[in-house]
Amino acid sequence: VIIPVDYNEIEKFISLEIYYLESNYPYFNCNLDDKKLKVLFNQLISHSFIDQSNIIDDFLYVFGIISDKNRIKTKIKWIDKSITRHETNIQTLFEFIYLLKPYIESDCFDTSASNQNNLYRIIQFHFEGVKNLSEKNPFKVKNDTKRKQLLKSIVENLQS
Repeated sequence: VIIPVDYNEIEKFISLEIYYLESNYPYFNCNLDDKKLKVLFNQLISHSFIDQSNIIDDFLYVFGIISDKNRIKTKIKWIDKSITRHETNIQTLFEFIYLLKPYIESDCFDTSASNQNNLYRIIQFHFEGVKNLSEKNPFKVKNDTKRKQLLKSIVENLQS
């Protein structure tokens, strides 16, 4: 038996599913204004923490400034490399996020599996090439390497 397929209905269903998924992406609800986030974005690029191909609007979306659910978003490429392994340095990514903690709503730092918008899910949705997050989470700012100290100075300069 051949069942006629209405491709318009299938396309409509798929676009609604994509819209639902994108509109429910968790993000960091940050209280820094877009001007300070743009400065932060440019500093992260100039110090090789994120790739220069990243788009400012994607960065602003991650931190809750842009809420346009219809635009296609790409993940932020965190390119800081580990010294011991040549892979994405998750420790500096966590350091960056924990340094921003005073500017981000506290519920974004929940790591419980029962919270569907927990910290790990937010990071996985918005940062490319991250894995084994729960094993690498220090749960606080450590400031124990030169790269982490550089991140600290970048974030502290936002206050001036």
